[in-house]
Amino acid sequence: MSNAFVDFSDIITGLDDVLNENNLSDSSARTYGSIARSYRDKAEELYYQTEKSYKNSQADFRLLSRDSSHALIETAINATYKTAKMFADAIKSARNFVDYMAEDSNNSSEFTSSKNTIAEYTDTMNDHLSALSFAKDDVNNYKEAFFDTDLNIKDLELTIKQKENNLQDAKNKLSDYRIRAPFDGVVTKIDAKVGEIAPANEPLVTMMNAGTFQIESYVPEVNIALINIGDEANVTLDAYGKNVLFYARVVSIDPAETIRDGVSTYKIKLQFSENDNRIKSGMTANVSILIFSKPNVIVVPGGVVFEKGGKKYIQIKKDKKIINKEVTLGDASPLGQVEVVSGLADGDTVILNPLVSS
Repeated sequence: MSNAFVDFSDIITGLDDVLNENNLSDSSARTYGSIARSYRDKAEELYYQTEKSYKNSQADFRLLSRDSSHALIETAINATYKTAKMFADAIKSARNFVDYMAEDSNNSSEFTSSKNTIAEYTDTMNDHLSALSFAKDDVNNYKEAFFDTDLNIKDLELTIKQKENNLQDAKNKLSDYRIRAPFDGVVTKIDAKVGEIAPANEPLVTMMNAGTFQIESYVPEVNIALINIGDEANVTLDAYGKNVLFYARVVSIDPAETIRDGVSTYKIKLQFSENDNRIKSGMTANVSILIFSKPNVIVVPGGVVFEKGGKKYIQIKKDKKIINKEVTLGDASPLGQVEVVSGLADGDTVILNPLVSS
């Protein structure tokens, strides 16, 4: 293949030069009539087809190396042989054109150089066709010789695969005799003894996760829509009092409700942001999740707001008098506080237990 591609480059350039010589040009062929033109058109058509095939084969050939797969090399040999046949056809068509022009011109000596060039190309291409044909036959002969060997290898590969499957089955059976935890941790309690019969659905070993602790909490249905995964929370632990803060974030929210004391709740899990040796398993946590914030607003307990005549009011004390102030309310917090958008001013004294006449 390497030798063929060296000559392909020279021949494709040489054929182009031959077809563009003055005595073989398109205008010269037109002078000699329609038969000469048809010979030249055929030679030119086969030249361009051969040039295209040569460029495609050359691009594939350049990607090959001695480490390329047998299949790729065999494909390249077949493609190169096909290209060589196209070269041979193009050379033959060019020779026919030159011979016709030499005979019809009654001046064959004018075409001697072109004839010699094409004769040289013919011999060169015949040598490459012979060598490539031999290579094709050689590959096929070796493939047939090693066909039985390939079958034997496939049988051995199948046997190995069966042994691997048997080994995996043995490992699976062995794993049935071992208990593995799905996480790294510390065994804190063992309720089983050797020889005892283990009852179904009863814990025998208790483990504590060695990683960051999580908090389980239940949120009422009315508030669950306000909570999202990733929300940050402030946490206090009864063991350390309300002045010692820990930080956590929501990592999961159960999609199904849990009925607790007849109320629909949803279990959420929060994970502490950092490992802290003060945190122990089983501690009681108080969680405050920040849903949203509005700075610099007036907030009152929801119980101080009353309705009268379809309007909202709050009672305030001013100059020893109790006055009903109409208000416009904004957002409400889960803790029962409501925002007063208008109607109150900073410093107003609000009556916590309003006296409302019927």
